[in-house]
Amino acid sequence: MKLKMKGKDIMKKKTRVPCNFCEFSSSRYGFEQSLQDQDNEETVLRKEVVRLRSLIRRMTGRDDDASFTELQALTSHLENVKRIVEDHMDKIMPPDQVESKQKKNKAEDVGTSIPVPSTSSSEQREDKELLKMEREFERRKSESLQSEFERLRIYNERMNGRGIESMSCYHDVVQLDSQITYALMSLSEQMTRPLEEQLCKAEQGKNVVKIYGKPITDENKELRRSVRLAKKEKVSH
Repeated sequence: MKLKMKGKDIMKKKTRVPCNFCEFSSSRYGFEQSLQDQDNEETVLRKEVVRLRSLIRRMTGRDDDASFTELQALTSHLENVKRIVEDHMDKIMPPDQVESKQKKNKAEDVGTSIPVPSTSSSEQREDKELLKMEREFERRKSESLQSEFERLRIYNERMNGRGIESMSCYHDVVQLDSQITYALMSLSEQMTRPLEEQLCKAEQGKNVVKIYGKPITDENKELRRSVRLAKKEKVSH
């Protein structure tokens, strides 16, 4: 009987000892599920970043697949946003900037010539911009996916005219205004490019027309007129 009891005790002890998988199965499954959730979140976040990049690229005139109608709509949209930004910029403009702007407007009204910056100052400004671009590139290269998403999300919101009233830093508003201006210039250039290509082809064909002695049609003149108008609009921006 004692031997049997010992055998039962041994069996009981054996049944109490779980295998590694049974002992850690719940925690192991939870860990794997957590990793899977993290992968899913990262995948969704990455897709959203790609989507925002595409939207911003199109909005800033860097998407060659945009149609002429889309470019016109984007230009009109950004012009409206630019007005909102300029209104807000006037509201939060520092006193010294207000005085400087008033002097500039007065000089323009009376026709006083405004001093043109020297070549050296222009070169310094270009060097400063280049250094800024290099630093921005380095920052983005080391930027996390979450940080990039937040930056692109905020930028996209502001380029759509949202959240501008909450911007309190004058420098940030001026920078946004400059970004919109450059975007409008890129969109304008993208719209005029096909016209210039057509004009170039027409000018090349004109030489052939001259060889055969046929009269030149008014189509080339119309193309030149379209290009001139488009360039004039680009300069006005």
